[in-house]
This record gives sequence, C-alpha cells and structure tokens, in this order.
Amino acid sequence: MSLGIFLIITLSGLYALQTIRGTSEKYLFLKYEKEFSVISEENKNLAVKSSQIISLDKVSNLLDESCQGAGLTFEKINKVHYIRPLETQLVSK
Repeated sequence: MSLGIFLIITLSGLYALQTIRGTSEKYLFLKYEKEFSVISEENKNLAVKSSQIISLDKVSNLLDESCQGAGLTFEKINKVHYIRPLETQLVSK
C-alpha cells in the first residue's frame, strides 16, 4: 500500500516537472522565434541598403569616369539660387 502511494506521488511529481519543463521550452522557442523574425527583417533592410550604397557608388564612379573621358568637369554646388517670379505678374488665357 505504501509502495503504491510512493509510486503515485513520485510519478505525479515527475509529470509536474515534465510539464513545467515543456512549458518553459515552448516559451523560449516562441521568444527565439520572435527574435529570429526581427533579425531577419533587419537583415533584409540591411541588404537593401547595402545594394543601394553599392549602386550609388557605381553610379558615382561611372559618372566620374565618363565625364573625365569626355573632358567634362563638374563643380560641387555650395549654394542654390532660385528664380522668383514677380508678384505683380498674372497668367491669363
């Protein structure tokens, strides 16, 4: 009789421990899955940004090479001046 009670208590304890362990593993799995999705999204964004940077560098280099080959030179713009229309002029049909 006491062996049966001991066996029931022991098996119940093992079942409880196994259930707790399974729950904690499931929680960790969901946590890591969420982190993985965030990191994957960041990776996609970085891949797009790096391809844009590489393509802009290529465009800049191609522009420099083609302008030098054609004998053209460009100057860096320091200040932009816009043409402002006079306020007294009106457009009519």
